[in-house]
Amino acid sequence: MKKWAIVFLAIVLAASALAGCGGGNSQTANVDFEVTTDGNYPIDTDETVTYWVQMHESVAANFGSLNETVFHDELVKQTGINVEFQHPPVTQVVEQFNLMIASREFPDIIEWGWYSFTGGPHKAIEDEIILPLNKVFDKAAPNLLAFMDKHEGWKKDVMTDEGEYYCFPMFRETDYLNTFYGPMIRKDYLDKAGLDVPETIDEWEKMLYAFKEQGVEVPLSLPLDKGKMDANSAFLGAYGVKGGMYVEDGKVKYGPIEEEAFTPFVEKMTKWYADGILDPNFVDVDNSRLTQLGISGTWGVLFSSCGGGFGSYIPTIKAKNPQAEFVPAKYPVMNKGERPKFGQKNFNATTTGGSAAITTQCKNVELAARLLDFGYSDAGFMLYGFGKEGESYEMKDGIPTYTKTITDNEDGQPMSYMIAKYARASYFGPMIQPENYMKQYAKLDVQKAGIEAWAQNDNTDYALPAVTLTAEENSEYSTIMNDVGTYMEETMYKFITGVTSLDELPGYYAEMKRLGIERAIEINQTAYERYIAR
Repeated sequence: MKKWAIVFLAIVLAASALAGCGGGNSQTANVDFEVTTDGNYPIDTDETVTYWVQMHESVAANFGSLNETVFHDELVKQTGINVEFQHPPVTQVVEQFNLMIASREFPDIIEWGWYSFTGGPHKAIEDEIILPLNKVFDKAAPNLLAFMDKHEGWKKDVMTDEGEYYCFPMFRETDYLNTFYGPMIRKDYLDKAGLDVPETIDEWEKMLYAFKEQGVEVPLSLPLDKGKMDANSAFLGAYGVKGGMYVEDGKVKYGPIEEEAFTPFVEKMTKWYADGILDPNFVDVDNSRLTQLGISGTWGVLFSSCGGGFGSYIPTIKAKNPQAEFVPAKYPVMNKGERPKFGQKNFNATTTGGSAAITTQCKNVELAARLLDFGYSDAGFMLYGFGKEGESYEMKDGIPTYTKTITDNEDGQPMSYMIAKYARASYFGPMIQPENYMKQYAKLDVQKAGIEAWAQNDNTDYALPAVTLTAEENSEYSTIMNDVGTYMEETMYKFITGVTSLDELPGYYAEMKRLGIERAIEINQTAYERYIAR
């Protein structure tokens, strides 16, 4: 079926199906079940739980389904619950999700970014798609509740404004896991220039021009698409603002309209582009291009991820050039000794992906809850994080340690692919992601140093938390931000590449206001105040 036909059918089905939603009692009937199991595993049952989830690329590299993995087999063995994973085609994930919701035919569990569901997770509950889980947690999720009781501050991020839990989320065990992206410098070039690792914008500029003089092809590779701008705010953060929405002194702001900060940032990037400092192809943020650039070794500074990026780039470069050396840097600041205000750092509770919800059509809510709650148990922590003992990991001095099957397999496959055969630590899922997973995944000392350097920022003090919008707010906000984001990104590219004169910057700010950015900020402010009141 063609993509447009799928979308059209989903809209038609949604219009007819949702007209009859709301006001029913299926939630009440499903959450008022009688408890028949004691929470000990494996559970004696012949029933099967159906589980819809997008198949991660690390799984898809070697398997047609999660059902074919050792992880699946161990999950069934250890819980006693037969699990049937269902996956949408990798190129039609969103369309298939929308079609499933519109058809009103649900599996027992749907794993999705429910935080971003249109109208928020409360709307999904109101429309009788997923269940409110407060009573379910009390009856059949003791492991999850025990973990959240130890981390009171994380609870707000997995409930609605109305105080209802709605999913089994992914938690990062410690703050160490919250940072995994930042700048890496070619230390051999730095030493040749006689310079120290830079901190300030001026020091960064001096280093980058020195690299240019040495003949480095790409002194700085810095993706500046709106996604990376929002997530990392590299260099822009030195001017005191974030590349997207953030909160300062209780007020929601949007960095790309803060003229005193955004204007000098754009001016600096424009100068660096004109002088051959910034990657001339920075507009192209295609993953395959960035990967080819990463392994080419033609860069002086590269912004990338610790594991999937530098974990493959650095060994590849050193194999060709043993003299190549690397050193990470903190996110840039304006003045010496300052701590970066922004940079890549996430919250511990993750609801944008890996959030498993129980649907209103679940045949056995208690069994589905027990299956998902297993991920937060001691045994589940080991399975989701490390896989099968004796094959993918073994205990050494009390520490689960990946075997060579994972770290140095005969087929030369990436660690992420091998972990995905046995566990889910290398991607999202309803679990507690172990700190020790990343400390082994980041095998090189320079990767570990990168995490420590990049984590030195205060992003989570300012980041907009997991606010949810009403259906009406979401409709208006999405329309505004689609226009605003596209305009901002396209116009910034034109300024930096010289297509549009910097003299036109006042017109940019005026157009952003005309497109409704102030109203979008107001909507987020209202949602943020609801979040605080949870």
